[in-house]
Amino acid sequence: MVHPAVAAQTQCNFDIVKTFASLSPARHTGLSARLLRDPQGSAVVDSRFTGTVSHVYQEKEALYDQYLRQVEAQTARGREVRKGRQYPPLVAQPSTFIVAVSDRRGDPVVDAAVSGQFLRRSNGRDDVAFTMDGLASGEYRPRVTLPLHGHWDLVLQVRRNDDLHAVRTGTRVAYAHGETAS
Repeated sequence: MVHPAVAAQTQCNFDIVKTFASLSPARHTGLSARLLRDPQGSAVVDSRFTGTVSHVYQEKEALYDQYLRQVEAQTARGREVRKGRQYPPLVAQPSTFIVAVSDRRGDPVVDAAVSGQFLRRSNGRDDVAFTMDGLASGEYRPRVTLPLHGHWDLVLQVRRNDDLHAVRTGTRVAYAHGETAS
């Protein structure tokens, strides 16, 4: 009789070998052919998903042209947008995000509507949107809490009258001291 712990370890090892061998594109040979039987009564699953493909090429081209016009107009206006944080952001802790906006002459822009979103690549439900109120210095300082560690993309929009200045960048959020993934 085999001890239960040895039987459990043997089954675990067998499952690992079976999984590895079933992922292998080659036919089983040698020892694996004797240990691993071919599945009976099962179908072969084959997936070749290439990703989502839009077939509206004219629309994509028009959107890209619009984007290029926006970048040209933004460059011609000469605004400068500087961004940063008071302290490095930590998971689930409020952090002051700082945006400073100035015009071509370097004067602060205080009457803009500034908003943004921190976007999570892995799950849009985790995205965090925010708006900012301006200070006399041309700085905008919201307190933002990001719930997860790792990389976040930032899309920032500065609107003044009919003008839009858009910025895309990213940030990393770390665990608070002593915390780890659970």
